[in-house]
Amino acid sequence: MTALIAEGWTWQTGVFVFVSVVTLAVTAVIVALMVRNPRAGLVRLDHIEEALPEVMAGRYICFFILTLLAVLHGDFLVMAGLQTAFTAASLADVLIYARRRKPVRPHVLAGVASAGAALMCGYIAATSPA
Repeated sequence: MTALIAEGWTWQTGVFVFVSVVTLAVTAVIVALMVRNPRAGLVRLDHIEEALPEVMAGRYICFFILTLLAVLHGDFLVMAGLQTAFTAASLADVLIYARRRKPVRPHVLAGVASAGAALMCGYIAATSPA
């Protein structure tokens, strides 16, 4: 975003900032609802607990689309950010399953893999000439 602003404020910059702020605000509210009380958050967001397996399938489709877009964009910093988000999702799953004393190994492995990818891509982004 700083690159957009550095180039001068245009209507395109305004649209980008508007979409960014609204998206951040809405997702922050959803995060607050879900972290505070996940069951109440599901109800408030009109989700049905029995449909969660199907909801998860949709989330994984979204992960695939985000990964595809990051690959097509071809930017190490974007890929590092995506992998960081995947690491956070894996860590959240590890904590959820560990509290229930369920196997965490697949989620730990996913987290380690995505953290490694994030570190590699982040390092390249930080050390490569622009």
